[in-house]
Amino acid sequence: MPSRLVDVGTNGLSPRIVETKSSPFTDCALSYCWGGDQPYKLTKSNLSEHKLQVHIPPEAKTIHDALVTTWNLGLRYIWIDALCIIQDDDADMERELARMPGIYKGAHVTVVAGSAQAYTEGFLERRTKEARFTYFHFPYRCTGGELGSVYWGDDYDPYDSYEPLHDRAWALQESTLSPRLLEFSRKCMSWSCFRLLKTDGGRYGHLRGGISDLRRTPWPPKNMEIALKHWRDIVQHQTGRSLTAPHDKLAAIAGIAEGLSRSM
Repeated sequence: MPSRLVDVGTNGLSPRIVETKSSPFTDCALSYCWGGDQPYKLTKSNLSEHKLQVHIPPEAKTIHDALVTTWNLGLRYIWIDALCIIQDDDADMERELARMPGIYKGAHVTVVAGSAQAYTEGFLERRTKEARFTYFHFPYRCTGGELGSVYWGDDYDPYDSYEPLHDRAWALQESTLSPRLLEFSRKCMSWSCFRLLKTDGGRYGHLRGGISDLRRTPWPPKNMEIALKHWRDIVQHQTGRSLTAPHDKLAAIAGIAEGLSRSM
């Protein structure tokens, strides 16, 4: 069966659904909160129409922001569950949900809408000064003689702070399996791989603590002791998160379990 992706089109403003015969690899994947039913979602009745163009309503700000972000990264395709899985087809749902771990593992980058509680909120809004870091500003004389600035602020870890998306059980697997994350949180934008984290607030260093421990080593971990610790942490974090469909609890960590099984 072919895999579906969203071709973002020119400037991210003329998206359409494309089907590929290759593996479910995509330039980008989106991790976000639905926050309720989405009127533009893919169904059996609108699949043909969506292959020509997906008409995203103005209130779907998170989807608009994801498409624009993909285009500005110089990438062409993004995987979004609401648009790449036929939502009223049980067979398609079962097949595509099983593919999800491979999609997030294979994505060049996962765009994480951490600050949005629903698809209507978006994540590219201008952040107020109060929502950002607490910092001190110092003048600094640069090497060329120009007067610049140094900002000294909070040691902020987006993976250990609360964001609405961190309550979503599916998001734990998505962030754990993804090789690179571009997260838009309430305080900052951050970029991370399995070893390093950099934010637009200036922090640069090794990931540490809490959920960050799940991203400290290449996936899956090769050491059995580390793998078992990861599994305990995964179960602890996942059981504290919400699921729209309780029967999805095992499916939401199946990809992590499969990866860890190769370490044991």
